[in-house]
Amino acid sequence: KVYWGYIRLLQHALFKLPKDESGTLFRGIKLDWPGAPSLAEYRAELLRKQSSGEEEIWWGFSSTSTSLPAVRRFLGEHGPRVIFTVDGGSSARDVRRYSAFQDGAVPENERLLPCGTAFVVRTAEIVGDGLVMANVKSVHRAGAEQQQQQQQQQQQQQPWG
Repeated sequence: KVYWGYIRLLQHALFKLPKDESGTLFRGIKLDWPGAPSLAEYRAELLRKQSSGEEEIWWGFSSTSTSLPAVRRFLGEHGPRVIFTVDGGSSARDVRRYSAFQDGAVPENERLLPCGTAFVVRTAEIVGDGLVMANVKSVHRAGAEQQQQQQQQQQQQQPWG
């Protein structure tokens, strides 16, 4: 609850940015934190969600990229890793102007997904040593984004103070 104000502020600001229409997005995660599931366990959970139709929800703000080489570079070549391919449009916003990683041989081309973004899992395949490629499709909830826009319009009409 302490952070709710900051989360709401960031979410509100994020929705003021133009929606990204660049197509496929990529997100890489390393399963190397304390208590992380094994790659097999993580893949099994994705496959369970695929077969049951349960949504995969990313509750935090999620950094993504339009560049698969940038995601591969971020993940490295070793350890348990998952690369998500996000298809079907999304509510991502282009945050390249605010990203610190745009210089170099492989620019990040960062897009940020709002918290609570939901997906359906289409595939989760082992493609190499310690790497799973998962394909997900955004679940569009027209009501959520429309409600956010209505709230923004109401706040703009209300005097501050």
